[in-house]
Amino acid sequence: MKTILITGAAGFLGSHLCERFLKEDFRVIGMDNLITGSLKNIDHLKSYASFDFIEHDVSKHISISVELDYILHFASPASPIDYLKIPIQTLKVGSLGTHNLLGLAKAKNAAILVASTSEVYGDPLVHPQTESYFGNVNPIGPRGVYDEAKRFQEAITMAYHRFHKIDTKIIRIFNTYGPRMRLNDGRVLPAFIGQALRGEDLTVFGNGLQTRSFCYVDDLVEGIFRLLFSDYNYPVNIGNPDEITIKDLANMISDANKRDTASERLAIKDAKRDIDFLEQAVKRGVASEDELQAAKERLAELQGTTEGIEGFQDRESFESRLALQKEILDSVYRTPCMTPEQRERINRQLERETKKKANFARRMSLSVSDTFFENLPEVLQKVAETSQEKSILNQMGLIAEKQNKSPIKNNE
Repeated sequence: MKTILITGAAGFLGSHLCERFLKEDFRVIGMDNLITGSLKNIDHLKSYASFDFIEHDVSKHISISVELDYILHFASPASPIDYLKIPIQTLKVGSLGTHNLLGLAKAKNAAILVASTSEVYGDPLVHPQTESYFGNVNPIGPRGVYDEAKRFQEAITMAYHRFHKIDTKIIRIFNTYGPRMRLNDGRVLPAFIGQALRGEDLTVFGNGLQTRSFCYVDDLVEGIFRLLFSDYNYPVNIGNPDEITIKDLANMISDANKRDTASERLAIKDAKRDIDFLEQAVKRGVASEDELQAAKERLAELQGTTEGIEGFQDRESFESRLALQKEILDSVYRTPCMTPEQRERINRQLERETKKKANFARRMSLSVSDTFFENLPEVLQKVAETSQEKSILNQMGLIAEKQNKSPIKNNE
């Protein structure tokens, strides 16, 4: 039986990879420090005798006593929310963690596949991106901790391949969705699904014409499985080549949710009626408290209450998530590359322009009152700063002697 080590095993992708390799009759060793992963994702794997789990941070020394045939490095925060909360850990798992696992692969003579990302392309100027595109990146922006960690990961992986002749693979993952995604991870698809489950309107930023491609997790796992056993050692993009606008995605989820609404309402109505009946039955001693509790749990499940959705257990965590999202958006639209000197120079320019506009407005502001025509000649005299301008204004009849009530002739 072949043995494989999967890091990030308690995460979204890692847990699906554990499932796949167990079904393929591998001995699977899962490793995760649970900083973003959850043991709930792998609870169902405990029944496998060939599955072991080690709680460990891969950015620290890794010791595995048994022989290894393959290593999958999928340990990393992968959500914009996480980048802001744990930026140092994000950098360390992509750098120190990758270094440790490459060293382990060398010591065990094991093949290793590392999970990179489409984020290595940064804010791409080329669509779609091929593996030969080097990207358009900002190494010091708020997302840079993730992007640059993955770029370094790819660089050191290729260095180990070229220098130590290790069998390495690099996969660049695009948007993926499926069971066990965290609804509060800040990405658009789980955000839409979470809002739909809670009966809220779906939030679309901008005009909704931005496009994304979404790959189902089983398809991604199949791609990873095939790449691991290939003889190709350079980065490979894996995702869905077909794109969809955010607006269309929102409409699709909203329509699917509406189709289920009518049948759900009937089911909820029946569940409430059952609870009323059971409450009376419990009082009379003809039904048990367990039966009543089961009916209440069924109603809660039908209603999709927030208590049953991970990440939305309380108002505080929900508001904290919103605050983080706002901070990310603010950071993204700020200009992080501007030096303090540049910012000060621009501020001074803005102040000068503001003063100029204020002075001009003050000179040109006229109050239409009884004394309007008496004051007009003086105002125009002040505005006429050169003899040429004064001459033009004279010719137009707009500068009159002060004793004239109005510069406008009666026959006009």
